Amino acid sequence: MSTSIPARFKIEGVPPVGWYSNAQKLDKLPRCPESIFIPSTIRSIMRYLGEGLGCQKARMPGYTGDNELACGYSFLMGVSGAAFYTCWDDHWLDDCVSIAWLGHDFETAERRCFSALGYSYAWILRKEGADNQADWLGRIVESLRGRHMPVLSYGIIGPPEPSIITGWDEGGTVLMGWSYFQEMPEYNAGVEFEPEGQFRKRNWMEGNLCLLVIGEKKPRPDIRQVYRDSLEWGLKVFRTPKVFPEPDAPNWVATKWNGLAALKAWEESLLDGASFPGDEATLRHHHAMHNSVAGNLAEERLMADVYLQQIAARVPSAAPELIQAGRLYQNEHDLTHKLWGVCGGADKPEEYQRLADPGVRRDLAAVIVEMRAKEEQATGLIEQALAKWD
Repeated sequence: MSTSIPARFKIEGVPPVGWYSNAQKLDKLPRCPESIFIPSTIRSIMRYLGEGLGCQKARMPGYTGDNELACGYSFLMGVSGAAFYTCWDDHWLDDCVSIAWLGHDFETAERRCFSALGYSYAWILRKEGADNQADWLGRIVESLRGRHMPVLSYGIIGPPEPSIITGWDEGGTVLMGWSYFQEMPEYNAGVEFEPEGQFRKRNWMEGNLCLLVIGEKKPRPDIRQVYRDSLEWGLKVFRTPKVFPEPDAPNWVATKWNGLAALKAWEESLLDGASFPGDEATLRHHHAMHNSVAGNLAEERLMADVYLQQIAARVPSAAPELIQAGRLYQNEHDLTHKLWGVCGGADKPEEYQRLADPGVRRDLAAVIVEMRAKEEQATGLIEQALAKWD
């Protein structure tokens, strides 16, 4: 490591990210659940930067009653398309809960979020034959010490989802920051913690796929155009059954369905008796995955409702349809509780045996049919709102 790098450096004031209870404990503020990693980590950084992405629940810095970005998380969920997103995998692969499948490349969510906020960004990837750790540390140091700008790291702890790098110690041997997975024993072997709760990670190149370095701030796009573009994108997300061209898609991608097609595939998977051989391991896995997809969808549609209310306040000509569409998304959110009532939710893994009953699975499929109907009505109303946009 270069001797010009200070032994220790940490930027202060970057809010924690994480699952609801732990993040709320560390943040010391009331907050909503934020289970979708990319919008949550970007919202945390933007709150640190004072970009006006507040929180109506916590009244965080930047909140004002007439601020169009008063709920920063729902804004980023909306502009990325995550609020309108569903994915299902025919082979019950767990990665379908990731919003990586939003578009035809894996950076769709990041690109849309940063574009709406007016920031450039760059990916830092491994280079063949290079000292990648030294290269990456140099970029981290330049961003943190040179510009006091946090860096996103994909895979430093747990799956290749974004964590926030806020500092280093021991000359760069240790990186510090916030990760959704820092408290999970299956992912945090050897992880230490700062007094304020940030993780301390040695051997930080292991499993670290890439970095995202946030660039210079540019003028923020016109908010009404951002809103309109996001609604048009949301309709596309809902109506595009596959995000990768079939002939070029690897097998583990080709089994994934998006939007309306995902809801249909989810229903059909539940009704397919061959997917439920009855062994304990399969039933446990399917129960957990079913509840993960339902949990993500519940949060996504709740944020869709909040986001549409924000737009309605800004675009009165389209407000009636947007508010009505939001209510339908809220209804869909409520139906996920009906799903959990039928087979037990994520907090009741011991009830996995219910999925062995074909009658239970038929009841679950019937709820998903209701959800699909709500989504079709909501998207129709969004189309009407766009047609009335003044």
